[in-house]
Amino acid sequence: MKNLMDGHVLYERYVPKDAAHKLFEYCIEHDLHLQVYIDDKLYAREENQKLKDYSELNRTPYYIEPDFEKLIAQKTPKMLIIDDPDYLDQLGPILRELLGDQVHITKSKPQFLEIMHHEGTKGHALTFLAKEFDCDMSQTIAIGDSWNDHEMLEAAGLGVAMGNAIQALKDIADYVTLSNNDDGVKAAIEKFVLQAE
Repeated sequence: MKNLMDGHVLYERYVPKDAAHKLFEYCIEHDLHLQVYIDDKLYAREENQKLKDYSELNRTPYYIEPDFEKLIAQKTPKMLIIDDPDYLDQLGPILRELLGDQVHITKSKPQFLEIMHHEGTKGHALTFLAKEFDCDMSQTIAIGDSWNDHEMLEAAGLGVAMGNAIQALKDIADYVTLSNNDDGVKAAIEKFVLQAE
């Protein structure tokens, strides 16, 4: 039996390089804050409050690289624009047209617009894992709270939204559990996996 817990990456997709370059140029032209992950390290071209707030929220150290174009040439699983939520709602369709169907664009938080490979969704990852464990998708459960979880909830046999999830995710979920402050994941596992009363 394969060891799936040995620390090796099982599934990874990178933003296509031409899309990454187009996005970088667009962000320079429109003075947008863009950051990338390379080898699990967070990079931005300048230090600003958006980067500091993101780093503090996610407890992620960051690195500054003014020559950002050399970073874009490397493999990155995710590129992230941080801006006003309403502006990002307008920007999403513009970037979809600019970058085409080779990328997946989603919001993880209202002010975070994520750009990834079109197969870089949590839904694709769950499907891959189910196959690796020889598990039928009907036997899977996915739990999420943000819109970037929706493909995963839709792919799973049972899609569970947290009590503090955005309303759009609750609307497509099979079940809504308690909030993260009330141990919602634990409650869902007890109900559906352990089948506690």
